Amino acid sequence: MPATTLAPEILARAGRDYGTPCYVYDEAAVQQRCQEVLAMPNDFGLHARFAMKANSSQALLQLIASAGMGIDASSLNEARRAVLAGIAPDRIMLTTQEVPEAADRKDLEALMLRGLRYNICSLRQLQLVGPFAAAQGIGLSFRIHPGVG
Repeated sequence: MPATTLAPEILARAGRDYGTPCYVYDEAAVQQRCQEVLAMPNDFGLHARFAMKANSSQALLQLIASAGMGIDASSLNEARRAVLAGIAPDRIMLTTQEVPEAADRKDLEALMLRGLRYNICSLRQLQLVGPFAAAQGIGLSFRIHPGVG
């Protein structure tokens, strides 16, 4: 699908009407790209997810999720933002180096109980989050870097 070119006057009007910076997306093109990704072979149970650190716009997250993609959050705050955008926690994977503490830890655990998948990236995370996940029967994902750490 070729990129859509907008007339300069339309872009100028968008800037006046919505302020700048202003981002304009082609909804049909975004949906088409999502469908192309989802149509890729996934013999090993792979799940396509949008890395929301690329753009956490509520409208874009909702569009991508409505097209069938999952969301990959790189922080607890991103996961919260996705939930506030209406994305169900069971459609979100949290891939982060952080291990939340105190109130943030309670939020993480509450999201995990609602289906958020937590991706373990270090032994420390496994030691701190693993016991909660095991006690609740929650599966964890692991990111492995052979030869590192």
